[in-house]
Amino acid sequence: MFNDVTIMESTYGNSKRISKKSRSFDVEHLKVAIETVLERNGSVILPCFSFSRTQELLTTIYDIFGNDKNFKVPIIVDSKLSCEICDMYFDLLSDKYEYFIKWNEVYHWGNVRFISEKELSQETISDSTPKIVLSSSGFCTNGRIVNYLKKYLRDRNSMIIFSGYVGDNSSYLSYRVKNYRDHKTISINKERIPNNADCITLSTFSSHANYNDLIKYGSSLNTNKLILVHGYL
Repeated sequence: MFNDVTIMESTYGNSKRISKKSRSFDVEHLKVAIETVLERNGSVILPCFSFSRTQELLTTIYDIFGNDKNFKVPIIVDSKLSCEICDMYFDLLSDKYEYFIKWNEVYHWGNVRFISEKELSQETISDSTPKIVLSSSGFCTNGRIVNYLKKYLRDRNSMIIFSGYVGDNSSYLSYRVKNYRDHKTISINKERIPNNADCITLSTFSSHANYNDLIKYGSSLNTNKLILVHGYL
């Protein structure tokens, strides 16, 4: 098929980005991080986008701990949109039996609690019981994740885990949280919050194509003009 014009995203159009082949390292990193935080009675906070990222991380946590009968830690999905998309996954995966069965196991895992209501979200934030929380947005620009950060950034026993890109300047709350050495206190809704919690980033969970993938796919296109957006190459 010939295209007169093709538009292609190039968010990671450079050769330095970590390959998804390193995913096993990030999965092990996630496992150790969760175990370490729970041993010291802290909570794990994962800011993540509602579509795809929430479901991928939830499935990964299930893969790590789902068969461990001694793992009783509550896993909270706190976002109205995230919960709606989690429900929709049954329809989206209806024609892919293997993935449908796996998602059914993840969705009905006894540790998982889906929270849509604002009141239940506020109760969960107030409860200091150790927990794993997946909440949007991924950049922490808005959504319920902001309220979780207001509480748990203060806690040296807790950890914030980002998955993928977090922004490249201090206008992003996610960037300021990650770069804690330069932002020891953070203003959230005009309140100064000590940036005390541990923080790591799982780079291989990003959904954007890598440099080599972009080159391979872009070179295969039969097009008169290729327009790159959302990045460079």
